Amino acid sequence: MKTKLTIALEAETVEQATRYAAQTGQELRALLIAYVQQLAQQKRLLPELPPEIQALRGSIRLPEPGETDYKQLIEEEMLRKYGA
Repeated sequence: MKTKLTIALEAETVEQATRYAAQTGQELRALLIAYVQQLAQQKRLLPELPPEIQALRGSIRLPEPGETDYKQLIEEEMLRKYGA
């Protein structure tokens, strides 16, 4: 059964996707279908987590890469633990 889907995207994203589809000789529709199927396949490869673990998702905020100076954190922790 087919179902129609309408999505809103940034104009630049649509232009990039259209150019990519043309360069690879694919229809944009077929390209999007293949991409969504690939994402779904990757999801199936991930192990199911127990509900207790799933409940923890999003409970902490991890810093973005480059946002944290790990050397500084280690130095502060060493000073805290062992003193000056």
